[in-house]
Amino acid sequence: MSDKLAFLCGAYILVFGCTATPPPKPSEVRDAVSRVFHGMVTVDSEPKPSFLVGDFNGDVSQDLAVIVKPVAGNLSLINDELAAWILVDPLRTATRQRARIDDNDALLAVVHGFGSSGWRHSQATQAYVLRGVADGAMKLRARRQILQTAGKDKLPRVWGDVIEQTVNGQSGFLYYNGAKYGWYDPLTYKPSPPARIVHGEVSR
Repeated sequence: MSDKLAFLCGAYILVFGCTATPPPKPSEVRDAVSRVFHGMVTVDSEPKPSFLVGDFNGDVSQDLAVIVKPVAGNLSLINDELAAWILVDPLRTATRQRARIDDNDALLAVVHGFGSSGWRHSQATQAYVLRGVADGAMKLRARRQILQTAGKDKLPRVWGDVIEQTVNGQSGFLYYNGAKYGWYDPLTYKPSPPARIVHGEVSR
């Protein structure tokens, strides 16, 4: 290891409290999907890239986003309310109706990391399944880059890195807001109105 690389790795550990990890191998991605979803879905290797790694929920642990497809006969189990993963439709944030996966849905699975090992850890089992947002080329963008480009006031609450895509012909990105994943694009996004003080209470 060169002196420069050693210095950068040391700085990373000092700031983030974890060691840098090597790029993911396809076999590691398949193993993680199998561990979390127990054979309900498989990695869809046709899209390029079919997976990305980043800190999507902002907890300084590497997460995995991977395009998957349901295994035949498992659709009802994937949609089960007691399943260990959370189903989200990022394109329909206005509705409170629980998302459901259909046969032909493009699915993006996001596995949140655990500790310094991130998504590779055996206890990294918190997962989201996002429908309708896996049909375009994916690109990772760091949270700080997004904020520098657009500014906080023009964006939703973004906790971590985002996934840039084009969905239904519109460019935007997937982001985590502290509770679930949402979709942002500059044409449809409407910022929340500023808080107002009404009779001593905060109102929106």
